[in-house]
Parts: sequence; structure tokens; C-alpha cells
Amino acid sequence: MAPERRGKGPAPRPLALTGARLLDPASGRDAPGGLLVVDGRIADLGPGIYGDGLAPEFERIDCAGHCLAPGLVDIRTQLREPGEEHKETIATASAASPASSSSPGAPARPGVPRSIATAR
Repeated sequence: MAPERRGKGPAPRPLALTGARLLDPASGRDAPGGLLVVDGRIADLGPGIYGDGLAPEFERIDCAGHCLAPGLVDIRTQLREPGEEHKETIATASAASPASSSSPGAPARPGVPRSIATAR
């Protein structure tokens, strides 16, 4: 049985993303490794995180070399307001952003911050 969190129901299952290419332009990181998510927050990351040796309660996802980055921003968005709202609006673009929905093709995972997404 999952531990209860005050007012929020059961805690999400811990998650281990392994076999990723870790990218972080702010720190200059570009290395293979993994990331641990506990209670919906990043608990650890680095080259020493592998599926072997993790506690059995961790859900494991093999990223198969996909990139794992702290966040990516499309600096060339075209919101089409004013004048071409039939193509895109601030509301539709915001609803489609990774912060408000899962990445295309990626299944939603309860307890995983939506800012965590993998891409090739």
C-alpha cells in the first residue's frame, strides 16, 4: 500500500529514468546517466544512476539514449495574435505547451513533473 500524503492521496511511485543523455546547458553537462523522481520531485541525477541496484519500488524507464534536459523553450513560437487567430492563439498555444500537457507521443505518468520529457 502506498504511503499517504496529507490532503493529496497516495504518494506517486518513485521513478528512475535510466540510459539517458543528460543535457544541461547551464552547467555544461552532456553525459550519459539517469534521473530519479521521488514524490514528484527530482531526487538525484547523474552518470551513476542505473536500473541495477535501485530499490524494488522504483518504476524504471529505459530512455534508450534519448535526451533528458531541464527544459526546452521554442524561441520561435508564432501565436498569431492579433490577426490570424484561426491559426493559433495565446490560449491554444499555452494549452499545447509541455508545461500544460504531456509531450507528443509520451504517455502521461502520474507523479512525474510534466517538464520531464525525453527527445532524440
